[in-house]
Amino acid sequence: MLEVFSGDPFLAQRAAQAAAGAGARRLADLAAVRAALSQGTLVAQPSVLHLPDLGLGAPGRRSLLGELAAASGPFFASDGELSLSLQAELQALAPLTVLPTPKGPELLRWVQAELKGAGVSADTSAAQQLITLLGADLARIAQEIQRLSALDGSLTASRVAALVAVPAPVDTFSLLEALAREPALALVRAEALLEQGEPPLRLLATLAWHYDLLLRVQLSQLRSPLALAKRLGAHPFPVRRALALPLAVQTIAHALEQLYTVERQLKSGAEARAALVAALAGLALNAPAR
Repeated sequence: MLEVFSGDPFLAQRAAQAAAGAGARRLADLAAVRAALSQGTLVAQPSVLHLPDLGLGAPGRRSLLGELAAASGPFFASDGELSLSLQAELQALAPLTVLPTPKGPELLRWVQAELKGAGVSADTSAAQQLITLLGADLARIAQEIQRLSALDGSLTASRVAALVAVPAPVDTFSLLEALAREPALALVRAEALLEQGEPPLRLLATLAWHYDLLLRVQLSQLRSPLALAKRLGAHPFPVRRALALPLAVQTIAHALEQLYTVERQLKSGAEARAALVAALAGLALNAPAR
């Protein structure tokens, strides 16, 4: 028996754990999953697993989900990266619950419900302040709410602002800058982006877009950010940053080739995060000395 939860990674994992129950065993790697499957009907204990932790590409996940659906033991799986096509296939095999990340008013209501569930007295401005500081990072919001629940008194916006520590933001272009200027920082920033919830596929696409912009900037004779942005059909801000990062055309072309190789690997079923981090490690090692 299998039940699957998808959508927002945090909500999906939490829902799978709740459905499995407090006594469920967590299968943290593929070996543990294989061992649970081999036990068949001998063990009726519910098992919970998070598919991205297993290091499988799309074909591997599809195959494993089929095995779990056919097994007799109760399995509760979460995967926030399921494609729409795989979701459609799953509906014929097992119950599937999709939990999208709440946005706008829905996000505010979710934060308010989390505060209430944790026994925290807070006004609407406090909930809104959490969103202002942490965005739609549901896992971080829930973590901060649990920490704030240990405090006495009611929460206000100003109190939340004083108590919640906000990590320094990391964006995709800062990763590219690290690859060009301080390669040792590149993997650290990549991991920071992934930990912030950036999907590996979106990070790959955005990084390729930035490198493509760098290439077009280097091939242009224009050096005015506004004129160049108009010529390239881009916003002046990333163009200005690209102008400040004069990489050689050969270096940019090599980086794009590496990223396109990762894209082909992903289409062949490679695990997204591992493939992306490996490619970035290669780019960092081959970065020009400064």
